[in-house]
Amino acid sequence: MDDSNSGAVVSLLERARGVFADRRSSCRAAAGLAALESLQRQQQASTLAYFDVFLMLTVVTLELVPVVLLMKRPAAWKAAHIESKERG
Repeated sequence: MDDSNSGAVVSLLERARGVFADRRSSCRAAAGLAALESLQRQQQASTLAYFDVFLMLTVVTLELVPVVLLMKRPAAWKAAHIESKERG
């Protein structure tokens, strides 16, 4: 991922793996490492989901702009506009 924090997180995980592997860590330490990896995956998934929703809303908005421009003005609005020109 291109996130600026991704490199730091990966570096932290690699150092943690090394420490745990060197010391033949307990199950508790291994669980902590698994929790860190799970947190990283969750953060990346949340970021990707946000970008997906943002892209979808951008596409929908851009597709609706021509529809708005092609809509006809209501007859009542035209009549009011013509009356205001005749008075003024």
